Amino acid sequence: SVNFNGIPKKVTRLECGGLGIQILLEGCFDNYTLMRSLNLSRNRIRHLPRSIFRHNIRLRLLSLSSNHIITVDVNLFKTLRHLRHICLDNNGLTTVPEQLFACNPMLRSISLRNNRLGRLCPAFFNLNFNDDGDGEDSDDDDGDCEEDDGNNTVREEAKGKKLTHQEETNEGVRKD
Repeated sequence: SVNFNGIPKKVTRLECGGLGIQILLEGCFDNYTLMRSLNLSRNRIRHLPRSIFRHNIRLRLLSLSSNHIITVDVNLFKTLRHLRHICLDNNGLTTVPEQLFACNPMLRSISLRNNRLGRLCPAFFNLNFNDDGDGEDSDDDDGDCEEDDGNNTVREEAKGKKLTHQEETNEGVRKD
């Protein structure tokens, strides 16, 4: 694991890409409450503790690309209400919990390129972003999942406030 104790607590951007990090301990980012950008790409992270980002409520950009993440807890990003962009490219993700981003009303882009996703539940595409930012979910989910086209990439475009999806090659999941 990495010791973050020497980093000033008022840091707003933390670049930790390519450091060979394998383990992130619970609470390792708790002191960085002002952090807006965190890059953990190109490491060897396999697991993210469930509440690792609980105190990083101002986080807007999170890159976890090119790691060895296979699963993520449905509550992992729950406290990140200001999160706008997340990149989970080049991991080993096999599923994405349908409510993973339900508490992220400011989210505008999700990139999941080059994972092992076989299915994405329709609820994943039915997040409803209101002007007041309460991030309520759509309640018209029937619970079925759709097969991925093999490219593990999906593109979403906003139509009003409701998001729909279409599959495209070489595009990440986007919410514009």
